[in-house]
Amino acid sequence: MASIDFSYPNDRAIDQIGILDEFNRGEVDGYSQKHPDGWIQAVIDRVQADIASSNRQYDKVDWSDYTTEERAAWDWYTAEVTDTDSWKELVEDYKKNDVPAEDSIHWDRFDESDHLDIDGRFSPPDVRVHSGGGDNKDGDLKVSTEAIRYFANSIGELFDHPDGKGGSTMLKSADELAELEVLPGLFAVAEVMRRKIHGSGESTGLVGDTQGLLTKIHETLYTLRLSLLEMADSYELTEEGNARTGKDFEKRTKEFNTMTAEEFGNAMADPWGHIKDIGDYGNTSSSGTGGTGGSGDGGGKESGDKEK
Repeated sequence: MASIDFSYPNDRAIDQIGILDEFNRGEVDGYSQKHPDGWIQAVIDRVQADIASSNRQYDKVDWSDYTTEERAAWDWYTAEVTDTDSWKELVEDYKKNDVPAEDSIHWDRFDESDHLDIDGRFSPPDVRVHSGGGDNKDGDLKVSTEAIRYFANSIGELFDHPDGKGGSTMLKSADELAELEVLPGLFAVAEVMRRKIHGSGESTGLVGDTQGLLTKIHETLYTLRLSLLEMADSYELTEEGNARTGKDFEKRTKEFNTMTAEEFGNAMADPWGHIKDIGDYGNTSSSGTGGTGGSGDGGGKESGDKEK
């Protein structure tokens, strides 16, 4: 579930702050009159519908159809909620006080058992540094397709299958995080901490954010491996899939060594898009917001079959 965007006064953010409910309860300065639940929301919806029906011309609203109290509620809404400066103050106050009252927190008693059933040990794949292959014995190539294949296949060691599909070290780690269960002691602050870790409401929490990051790394490495192999194939193989030989091979090798940055960028468009999306993660904090996740900018390759 996506996190709430508090950068502007949208319906979800306004509802989360609860300022309209406070108005209905008569808890807003200067407006002590109490109203039924949803009263001011209904007034706002009605005025917005009238504005929309008059080609969004505010001065065309027929205020004779509204009571003085309803007109005053709308004026308060535009001045104290949707106004840019007023909205910033509302958001600042909300985030400053976004800690549940102690009597609203409920928790299970801590039984002092060890609930952490995660090994935590990691066995890295057996990958060695490429020391040079048959296509670069003299060390005069700028880029060796054999070295590229070695690197791509080393990435494949992180996956369950050599082709890079199936599960992976990253997805297994994400699954293990799902088993993590933080049980707080008998105090409210600990329960608040648990919610920051596991998430609640609109927030995925640290666990969800980290799982999203691990899944994105899985997708990134899958497309990186695939793009590298396709790039190597494009220089070593003909369009029919046969190995290049003689003059044709020499010509393509020369083209490969003079590849421009733009050509390389085009060849690596898919992994570059996923790598860029990784920056969307790691932003979870006490405010409860986390990574938004991305879709990659490459627009081509699948991200691996993640079924087990």
